[in-house]
Amino acid sequence: TPPGRPPLPRPPLLNPGLLRTHSGLAAYAGIAPSGRGDMGWLQRLAEGFEVGSWLPHPAARMVAYDIRAGERVVFGAPGSPIATVGEALRASWSTPGWMTPVPIGDRIFVDGGMGSTASVDLLSPEDADLIYVIAPMASAPGVRVPGPGGRLEHRLIRRPMSTQLAAEIAVVRARGTTVVPILPTAVDLAGLGAHFMSSTRRVAAFEYSMRTAPDTVRIALSDAGVGA
Repeated sequence: TPPGRPPLPRPPLLNPGLLRTHSGLAAYAGIAPSGRGDMGWLQRLAEGFEVGSWLPHPAARMVAYDIRAGERVVFGAPGSPIATVGEALRASWSTPGWMTPVPIGDRIFVDGGMGSTASVDLLSPEDADLIYVIAPMASAPGVRVPGPGGRLEHRLIRRPMSTQLAAEIAVVRARGTTVVPILPTAVDLAGLGAHFMSSTRRVAAFEYSMRTAPDTVRIALSDAGVGA
């Protein structure tokens, strides 16, 4: 797994023009320099699951962000660019300024979270009548990691992701689809910490989540009127 701090990124910036045409994380991704983090471990992980040209479940999808076009791409969906599982996984995980951008064909991809933390709006009513959204990088209004680091993480990452996710869920619900957002509570976030890539907190954060997640899921199901 990756180290808790990124290697020094390198110029050029990914796409400064996004500042004029986009907002939020999608715009800021454009002024991030190219990351240099090694994602070989993700490639090896993907190869362990790959069957033929894609994953065993034909409806599996992965979302990445085309940094040149400023748009999300759903790998595995009909009409999407052809990619191996390893390419799609690395592309969906390529955090700007941290991980190496992933070229696929004549396009360059970075983390799909730059376009949306869950991309729930890309699902059509024909895809599902009940959607569970597990989004650890979003939370309810005012819910954040405690402390100064939590305030910074909330302002730069969590709040814009949460705002967009709420808008996407509203759109999907307006279509008549039931959506169950499973988001971290303040108790969950206290165990996660502000630096979610910290290598020193991985085991502790996982163990903490094993204690808090059952209640978080139970409340989410109850709020959505869905039986456990």
